[in-house]
Amino acid sequence: ATVMTLFGVGVLSGRVITGLLLDRFWAGYVGFPLLCLPAISSFLLLDNAIALPVAVLAGFLLGFAAGAESDLVAYLAGRYFGMAHYGKIYGMLYMPFGIFSAISPLLYAYVRDTTGSYDPILSVAMGMYLVGGGLLLLLGRYPETFAPADTGKLVMSGPSREPRQEISR
Repeated sequence: ATVMTLFGVGVLSGRVITGLLLDRFWAGYVGFPLLCLPAISSFLLLDNAIALPVAVLAGFLLGFAAGAESDLVAYLAGRYFGMAHYGKIYGMLYMPFGIFSAISPLLYAYVRDTTGSYDPILSVAMGMYLVGGGLLLLLGRYPETFAPADTGKLVMSGPSREPRQEISR
């Protein structure tokens, strides 16, 4: 219960602090260190005999990163793709997060059951967190302009002259 409480505090803290940092600094510089936090958390959990204070710290760091990730995805979607199709783009970017959040407990359990330890999957996770955070550093400058949104005008087309929605390019 203590670990999950601190995880929740971490999520709330991560959202607030990430928002403040994104208001002041480029997202790559904010995101990289924040996405290294779950790698640190995984490293702390590598031993099967973990002391409670270490587990609490790992839970807080993981929660902080989870809060930061959700804000980062939302912020980056708007900054790099504009607001014209924000909902669709955000949904497509967030979908893998939801899918893998559902799959990962099963994967962690499978690795634990087959190897007797979480260490192999935690090691893989550490690498993935670091690579994912590092990829944020490869993002370019924020775009100055975006493609216009669909006009939503109906035009007549084709032999049947059935209405279709015009898409501006």
